Amino acid sequence: DSIRFAVLAAWSSLAGLELLRAVAVETGADVDLLDVSGDWPLHTMNPQAAEFFFEQGLCHVVSSPEDEAQNLAEWLKQSAGRVWVLAVQFSPLFIAATGPAHLASATRLRGRGQDYVQLAEEGQHVLLSRSAFWLAHHTPEFVAQGVAGFRVDLTRAESVGGDLRLLWKMARNGEPLPGSHEGNYRRGLK
Repeated sequence: DSIRFAVLAAWSSLAGLELLRAVAVETGADVDLLDVSGDWPLHTMNPQAAEFFFEQGLCHVVSSPEDEAQNLAEWLKQSAGRVWVLAVQFSPLFIAATGPAHLASATRLRGRGQDYVQLAEEGQHVLLSRSAFWLAHHTPEFVAQGVAGFRVDLTRAESVGGDLRLLWKMARNGEPLPGSHEGNYRRGLK
């Protein structure tokens, strides 16, 4: 089918896009022929931002995990064929060079009814919720809105005890994930 699921995105910053352009010039490749998508921290929440990224050479943009249903539906009317919806992500709550003092020795934490995992990644501290951001079960409504594809980010899933094959199967089948959350998607931006 024409629905595309992205396991990994190509570039995550405008500087990366500039690097890609420089390599293309150096090697004689045509960067305009590449299917380049913007991902974190280039998540998009409106058609103006999407248009800016398209002008910079991106072929597709990825919706933000912070977006809500009504806003996403509105800007999809203008950009749908070039938007991938972020369907699954084990989102970092923060990434920092130094960890908070009260978390320094803990790897598993609980607070505000949530279970968190603190990771050390390349000298940085990453705090993750064990609960995944999950919109995969909304796939039919996104397809009806003309979405170009879906971003399924399982990068940190194993760090919180996720089974990659099962999660991938559930995402592809548009199944809900028990214990997951939809971020602002249904509750709105408040």
